[in-house]
Amino acid sequence: MKQKFILSLMLIPFATASHAAINWWEQATVCRLDPSKCYSNMGIGYAIDEWDSDADCRGKKIICGAALKPQSDNDWSMSKYDIKSRNGINPDFDIDVLNGTCFGARKTVSNGSQAYYNNVLVNVFCPGVLENFYDYDEIENVETGSILTKSEQPRCDKLATYGYVNVKNGRCYGKQYSESEYYIDCSRGDNDVRLVILNGAEYTDHNDNSPRTPNDADAIFDEMLKIAADLRK
Repeated sequence: MKQKFILSLMLIPFATASHAAINWWEQATVCRLDPSKCYSNMGIGYAIDEWDSDADCRGKKIICGAALKPQSDNDWSMSKYDIKSRNGINPDFDIDVLNGTCFGARKTVSNGSQAYYNNVLVNVFCPGVLENFYDYDEIENVETGSILTKSEQPRCDKLATYGYVNVKNGRCYGKQYSESEYYIDCSRGDNDVRLVILNGAEYTDHNDNSPRTPNDADAIFDEMLKIAADLRK
C-alpha cells in the first residue's frame, strides 16, 4: 500500500507538466460561452460592462427613453430577450437605428414626410410650422421636421391663421402662402381646402375654375408669369 501511494504522488508532476502548454480556458472540459448569442461588435449605444443573463453574455443594448413604453426620461439597457420580445418598447420606433448614444428612432415613410404615432401615420411638418401653434412638449422632432404628439392633428383653419396649408413641401408638410396674395378657404373641410388668388380674377365655383390646391394655384401663377414674359418680348 505504501509503495502505491508514493508512485501516485510521483505521477502528479508529470501529468501537470504535460498540460502546462495548453491555456486553461482552451481545455475541452471547461464550459465555454456560445458566441452566437453575444453582440459581435459593441461601441456607442451598448452597455459593455453589463451582464445579460438571458444570453449568457456581457453587453446590453441601450434603448432610448423615447422609444420605451411608457416613455422615460432615461435610456435603458435591455437584455436580448426583452428586445426580441419588444417588452416595454414602443412599436412606433425602430430600435435598430442608432439615435445619438442609444437605439430607437421613430419610424417614418414616404421619404420622411410621414411618421408613425400610436401606430397611425401622421404628417411630418416642416421646421418652424408647429412651433407657431403648440407648446414644446406637444412637439417631437424627427429627421425631416416635427410631428404633433396628439391624437388630433392640425386643422386647416388653425394652420391658415399663419398662412400655412397642410400640403407636401419637399420632404415635409406645411407650405406658407402670403396673406396679401392668397386667401385660404377652409369652409369645405380639411380634405377640400381651396386657395383663392387675391388678384382681382374671378375664380368661382359657378365657373368651376377655382384652384383647389396650392399646386393648382402655383400652376396658374406660372402660366400668368409666362404670359407676362411673352408680352415683354
